[in-house]
Amino acid sequence: MEETFKARYIDPMIDWSFKRLFGSEVNKDILIEFLKVIFPEFDIEDITYLPSEQLGIMEKDRRAVFDVICRASDGKEFLVEVQRGAQEHFFERALYYTSFPILKQGKKAMEREEGDPKRPWNFRLDGVFFLGVLNYKHLDDDRIEHRYWLREGTTGETMTDKLKFVFVEVAKFNKTEDELTTDLDKWLYMLKNLSDLLERPAALRDKIFKRIFDVAEISSLDDEDKKNYINNMQTARDTYNQLEYAKKKGREERREEGLKEGLKKLKEVRKEFEKELFIPGDKEGMNVELDKAIRLYDFITMGELVAYDALNRNESCGGHFREEYQTEEGEAKRDDENYFYVACWEYQGSDEKEPVLLKEPLVYEAIKVQTRNYKS
Repeated sequence: MEETFKARYIDPMIDWSFKRLFGSEVNKDILIEFLKVIFPEFDIEDITYLPSEQLGIMEKDRRAVFDVICRASDGKEFLVEVQRGAQEHFFERALYYTSFPILKQGKKAMEREEGDPKRPWNFRLDGVFFLGVLNYKHLDDDRIEHRYWLREGTTGETMTDKLKFVFVEVAKFNKTEDELTTDLDKWLYMLKNLSDLLERPAALRDKIFKRIFDVAEISSLDDEDKKNYINNMQTARDTYNQLEYAKKKGREERREEGLKEGLKKLKEVRKEFEKELFIPGDKEGMNVELDKAIRLYDFITMGELVAYDALNRNESCGGHFREEYQTEEGEAKRDDENYFYVACWEYQGSDEKEPVLLKEPLVYEAIKVQTRNYKS
């Protein structure tokens, strides 16, 4: 427990810490100042926090739980999400999340219209703005900040300024204290380095950063907050370690030993399937469950076939990647001299017998065969 608190300040990129700094009423001045830096085009003087759990229009609709959602005094709504680990569809998640406050605005407007039919809703909306604070590299470029909104495809003319998305990739920020020049630089430096600092840097002497350092000091937490912080931090570490282990196992399984082990397990699964399978339904007429079982068996035997082929092909090419066969830069290392053919595996009459490899040489007449360079 003591080892956990070698740091002086909490890690702001952990969910609990982020909500403590940016999502609590007593600290709303911190969120206001942060939003002013991210959205300098808006005059944000005050905010009201909204419920973090948002329900859909219908009872069966999926709900959304935001890290922070608030409404400015002029009606604009801001959603702030911190994402510690990589998520493939985070942009789509952001789009989905913004639909909740938009639909809620429409629902309220229609309810007002029912009470006063002479003032029908004209579909006017207050703005909804999404801020994603990412602790990983989501986009393959060097830019830290990316802004998106609806525009005409040819002229670039803005369709509406009522929906915007801003993504800030904290993981890409590498400036030192001496290199901080803008307000955004200071915030990013704080977000990335706060838990590693023992003293308040000279570059972060603004009043708002004094507030942040006071709120973030671990010694100021009560016992319940310390417990919550430890649990959240441990969850974050466990998730990270699990992902790293999964990556390691994935690399191992793409080697010869891993493929052999995988092939062995596939055979065991197939035998268990053949022995333990129970198919409900009637033998008379069409049995959908039987059809499903046959298809599943096909997938299992197809998996064995893919493993045989991957084990035989001692190279990396296209969708086939073997850890042992890659360049120093991690690119696929082809072996056209020995594997320039299409593989066809001949069934030997029994699933217990290994299939026999038949080769069909590749012949290109119209194009030149060359190794792709994915970095140029």
